[in-house]
Amino acid sequence: MVAALVGRCSPIAGLLLCASLVAIGCANCESTADGDAGFDGSAVDATAAEIGPGDAWQRECNSNSDCAAPTSVCDTIKGLCVECLVLGDCVSQPGAVCSLGACICPTPGETWCAADLCVDLQAGSEHCGRCGHPCYGSCREGHCADPWEPISGEGAPEARSSHTAVWTGSEMVVWGGANRNCDACNLNTGGRYDPATDSWRPVSQVNAPSPRRFATAIWTGSEMIVWGGRHDGSALDTGGRYDPASDTWLLLPATSGLAGRYWHTAVWTGTAMIVWGGTIGYGYLADGASYDPATDQWTAIPTADLGRRHHSAVWLDRAMLIYGGQGNDGGNADAYLPSAAVIGGWSYTPSTQVWAPLPAVGQPSGRAFHTALVLGDEMVVWGGYDGVSTLGTGSVYSAAGWRAIAEPQPPARYMHSAVVLDDPPQLVIWGGLFWSVDVDSGGAFDLATDSWTRLPVAPAGRHDHTAVSTGTAMIIWGGENTTGMLGDGAIYVPR
Repeated sequence: MVAALVGRCSPIAGLLLCASLVAIGCANCESTADGDAGFDGSAVDATAAEIGPGDAWQRECNSNSDCAAPTSVCDTIKGLCVECLVLGDCVSQPGAVCSLGACICPTPGETWCAADLCVDLQAGSEHCGRCGHPCYGSCREGHCADPWEPISGEGAPEARSSHTAVWTGSEMVVWGGANRNCDACNLNTGGRYDPATDSWRPVSQVNAPSPRRFATAIWTGSEMIVWGGRHDGSALDTGGRYDPASDTWLLLPATSGLAGRYWHTAVWTGTAMIVWGGTIGYGYLADGASYDPATDQWTAIPTADLGRRHHSAVWLDRAMLIYGGQGNDGGNADAYLPSAAVIGGWSYTPSTQVWAPLPAVGQPSGRAFHTALVLGDEMVVWGGYDGVSTLGTGSVYSAAGWRAIAEPQPPARYMHSAVVLDDPPQLVIWGGLFWSVDVDSGGAFDLATDSWTRLPVAPAGRHDHTAVSTGTAMIIWGGENTTGMLGDGAIYVPR
């Protein structure tokens, strides 16, 4: 039989992930007594067996009933009769696998595919381009037709939600969270996912911080710093530094009077981590502190505004910008900010230790559980919940002030995820809740055109998951929905 050579390359995290699939000959396949068999068990001659898909002997089809042996399967994407689309179609040829619509057999020593796997480069979703590489939709010419692809679950951390995740430049590090909906059902375990190899390895538990959910985590360029969170009814004031290069933890020093908290925010300034706001289980905190890993010391920062939780925070142009959240505005103990009495956002400049209010004109409506990220030299605030409605609106803040994001926008949601991709610069949002319904859709906002592009639907809807940006791709993992805690993930690579 003729040789078949198929190559696949996909850009992920700035790398080329390539797999070459080689299958040569069928001489070593286990065969029937009368030679190779077709789908109906009848023998087929060598000439027919060696003809690959796309040759003149194929017929057009709409279903299997339009096809006859030896090409009894209809590839409905191409509308052509083929030998196979999945491994089961080759059951009458023991040892054969399905590649490019034909049942072929690897020679001894070939490791590109075991005998019990199928490489389907046309329509199946289980083995696209290489063995064990699935697609959410269909496979076309060795590529997943949908830009979403599931990531490996082998060696992945235990299912969880309310965890943390950072991107190191080559891996996604997942840590902490809850494995069930009880206040003490929290974890101090984690995992590291490498998209270049589609593989996981564990995060060390030696000297790791105690179990927790609702912690914050930032990436310094060499370490992940985790702080705060909640466990067994208590707001935590502890944390740790994780070095992926050595797979080791270093516990953070005490915070010198800063109360433990959760539902707070943390940003990385380039030299220090600033934590601010949150709650101890009741009320709203209006203080924070800066942690410098070079000196291993905490420094309190001035208080400002009223306290808030479920707000957002970003680092932009030498300042921390906070926006929205829930607080007590004097007339409402659980106001969604901004309210009639309180503006929505503030900026804090560490070099001067000065807080300043963001302009009130044009600011987004009151909200919490929203997202805010820096896109270019602007902050984009989007989505959330205002106590009455799930929101599908947002605004962009720059030195010139606020401007609303143009319609149409993605469907409303809160507790969703958001990342920024580099080329072209775009904000990608996905998942979350619409009221109590988990959302499985998303959108990409292009700052240059001030417009949204709808993302294809692929992974199962969820909330309280995490998402990281590799620069060229978005990786989501974990979370929960009506089925419970999730231990799966997916990667979105814009085509």
